Formats: sequence, structure tokens, C-alpha cells
Amino acid sequence: KQVGGLLGPIGTGHGKTLITALAPTVLGAKRPLLLLPANMVDEFGRQLHTIRKHWLVSPHLRVLTYNKLSVLSGQELLTRLQPDLIICDEAHNLRQLDSTRTKRVIRYFVDNPRTKLVALSGTFTDKSLLDYAHLAELALRDLSPLPREKHDLEAWAKVVDKTGDPSNTDYAN
Repeated sequence: KQVGGLLGPIGTGHGKTLITALAPTVLGAKRPLLLLPANMVDEFGRQLHTIRKHWLVSPHLRVLTYNKLSVLSGQELLTRLQPDLIICDEAHNLRQLDSTRTKRVIRYFVDNPRTKLVALSGTFTDKSLLDYAHLAELALRDLSPLPREKHDLEAWAKVVDKTGDPSNTDYAN
């Protein structure tokens, strides 16, 4: 709650659905929005029904699939819903910076900087820090554990990434 967001590398079966359901209440969101893959909508609805029996869940939580965000009307949906909290289950669906959906989410945060992000995934990356650095920054802002400057982030990636080349000293200049 102090940071206002969450970057949660959490595997399958370890509580992402409960975090998703409770985050709006914990963070005091008035217009929370959940982004998730289309094939998870029905199961989330079933689990949410059970969770509501035992926990205080925001009645204002809206659900939008990543696919709907990708189509032309996706930006309009974000603008119309005006979420103050965006929760991304399977947030690795936003790893590609050049994808339409990722661009729309980032643009929304740029236009609405007080919006909070909860990003959850068991597979943020399997190759590069660049896959999730933007999500870490949106969720944790200046408390992100990753560099926020592109040059520094790329230097880290050259050392840490699966295909990185730490012997390449070009980044030192």
C-alpha cells in the first residue's frame, strides 16, 4: 500500500486470484480494472463468487480482456472506464513494448499518472529484463528494482539476460 502498486512474480496456484480480488479494497480504488486473457474470464468469475463469500471485494471491479484492449476501441474503453487501478493478471501479455495493447496501457499511465498498477505473472520473462522493466516502473515508480534509464537498463540486460554478453564493454561508454 505504501508504494501504491505491486509487481508480483507469482506462479500458478499461489494466490494471484485472491490478490486480484482484494487489491482494489486494499489500495482504495474507486474504478478498478482487471486485464486478463479471454480464456480466464469464466474461471475468474467462478473464483470471485467464492472469494466474495469470505472477503470484502470491491463491487466496482471491471474486467477487460487483453484481446479487447488490442482492438481499435481498446483505447476508448480505457478512456471511458477511467480506471484508477489497473490489475494485470498474466501481465506477461504486456511484455512487448511495440504491441498495441502495451502501448495503450503505457499511454493511459502517461495521461493518468496517479493510476496504480498491480502486475502479476509467473512468467514475466524467460529472456530479458526488457520484458518487464516497463511494468516494474509503472507498478513501483521510482522504487523499481530495475534501472529506469534506458541506457542503464540495456547495460544491465547485457550482463544479466539469458543471451546477454557481459564481455561486451560497449555499454561502459
